[in-house]
Amino acid sequence: MGTVLKRDHFYLMEGLYTRLIVKLLPYVGKTFLTPNILTSLNIINSVIIFLSIWYGKYFLAAILVQLYLFLDILDGNLARYQGKSTRIGAILDKISDRLFYNGVIIVLGLKIEINILWILAYLVIHNLYGIIATFYIVPHIRKMDSFRRDKVKQYFMDKGIILGMDLSSQDLITSVLILTPYKEWIIYLSTCLYGIDLIYRLIELQRNINKQVHIKRK
Repeated sequence: MGTVLKRDHFYLMEGLYTRLIVKLLPYVGKTFLTPNILTSLNIINSVIIFLSIWYGKYFLAAILVQLYLFLDILDGNLARYQGKSTRIGAILDKISDRLFYNGVIIVLGLKIEINILWILAYLVIHNLYGIIATFYIVPHIRKMDSFRRDKVKQYFMDKGIILGMDLSSQDLITSVLILTPYKEWIIYLSTCLYGIDLIYRLIELQRNINKQVHIKRK
């Protein structure tokens, strides 16, 4: 069996589920379930969530959103645990996430008849965040010998917690607010928090780049 955890720091909800899943892996690993089966089940789950929201079954949707997050974390950890990480599996996982996180906002936005501009703003900012983080921010951080964060963020990093906006944070916001009369705030908060976190991470990265350039010039 392979190494399970790919890193030591997690966003809050991601960390809670990951710790539970690590304990369950020896049992799940003995079943017929494979990482790709779990991802495929999550794609089906996405469709059920869309239908639940559209037909006003918000309590069911709230539960299934958390199930989506659980299975999304489980499939990757199971792949590493069984040594079955594949390119096809990674692509399938990305397709599942793009379908779900874009689709749930579109369906919710249309259901509650929010201004279409907010839906478009989410789609642009959320997907731009993923592209910039994946292909620019993370690769640059990995090339650095050291990466300095501000005191508050570093304090939580030392405790294994990442401060910021991620998919698991959006799932928490969705599951809580979808049960309230303030469902539109799922879209407002998700859009704004992704935007704020993206700007913060770019500033943080540039600060570290400037520091390294200054050190090399000395």
